[in-house]
Amino acid sequence: MSKAQCCCGKLRLEIDGDPTINVVCHCADCQRWSGSAFGWSMYFEETSVHASGNKSEYLPGNGQKRYFCPSCGSTLFWFSPDFAGLIGVAVGSLFGERRPTPMASYSENSVCDWVNIPTDWEHHD
Repeated sequence: MSKAQCCCGKLRLEIDGDPTINVVCHCADCQRWSGSAFGWSMYFEETSVHASGNKSEYLPGNGQKRYFCPSCGSTLFWFSPDFAGLIGVAVGSLFGERRPTPMASYSENSVCDWVNIPTDWEHHD
């Protein structure tokens, strides 16, 4: 079982099973929510993720539903229409786990010039 939490620890996830998808995304939305050059996400089967604690919902207008801690503001998980039946989890929120190398890169048309994406990953504009 994997565990994840927000910065203050008031919103937590328990996850049964392994991720189905492990990706980085360079789109403007992911850059904004992560505060970095890209967002790093693992997607798990929806039925395997169990949240506890208070959460707030944000609807960015791109069909996603993002959930964050109302106390510290950390985005912890989300639903994306691109990955039906799966829940995306911010990889940085996972703890006590080995974090495997991503397998794909999305929105590469927005990649920062200094980011070098491995050639053996799947590549998506």
